[in-house]
Amino acid sequence: MKLKIFLGLLLSCCITLFALAQTKPTTVPSPPQNPADDDVVKITTNPSARRFSPNDNLFFACMIYNATQLGNPMMRAELFHDGKKLYSVPEVRVQTANQTDLNRVFVSGSLRLNADLEPGSCYLEILIADKNAREKTAPLMQWVEFEVVK
Repeated sequence: MKLKIFLGLLLSCCITLFALAQTKPTTVPSPPQNPADDDVVKITTNPSARRFSPNDNLFFACMIYNATQLGNPMMRAELFHDGKKLYSVPEVRVQTANQTDLNRVFVSGSLRLNADLEPGSCYLEILIADKNAREKTAPLMQWVEFEVVK
């Protein structure tokens, strides 16, 4: 994670990644009484088990810390597959009007994984930049890795 220091305060970002698939059920069935049954539902909270399928809707959420240092924050998301940039989500303004605490600004977005996306290692990179910055500065960047499986 790249960090910038403004006026002695740390500007940083963390990302949570999750997906909803259009082709899969939206509710999780209850596990059967007999755990030996083949249709036992396994739920994991392990972040290293991020596996998504082509055509899934990928949702991401970020928390920008000390965002008061940004005059006009903009967010851009870029998707990489096996180290190559596939596409970018258009840059959007970070909405700060309804935020209760500008020291912790919540930002979210989504993108749909292409239907023809090949299995492999992917990562989503989130870039936060200040469009009102007087000096040219590198954007705040954070990324999260996941795997595409068929």
